[in-house]
Amino acid sequence: KFEVLETLSELDEEKAGDIKDLYRRVKGSYQKLGIVRYDAYLESGGNLSFALAMLDETNSGFVLNVMNGRDGSYCYVKEISRGECDLSLGDEEIEAIQKAMSK
Repeated sequence: KFEVLETLSELDEEKAGDIKDLYRRVKGSYQKLGIVRYDAYLESGGNLSFALAMLDETNSGFVLNVMNGRDGSYCYVKEISRGECDLSLGDEEIEAIQKAMSK
């Protein structure tokens, strides 16, 4: 009977280690998403442009802004650290970040 208890104790320790490892991995992954579609150029229509915020548990990550128009597409990415950005943000980027942080 002691052998069974010892085996169960070893399995319990192993599973506890696995859970800690999973938690560490999830904590650093992007968990919160916010997307805002909009018209970057008033003539284009269809809301083909978008701002996408992807944040982790600490509200750190990035916001991707893709602007589509007749003459081409432009893509910008800005780093977000604890909900703040060192660069100026457009209204759509701010809205995408707020949506992500509210989840």
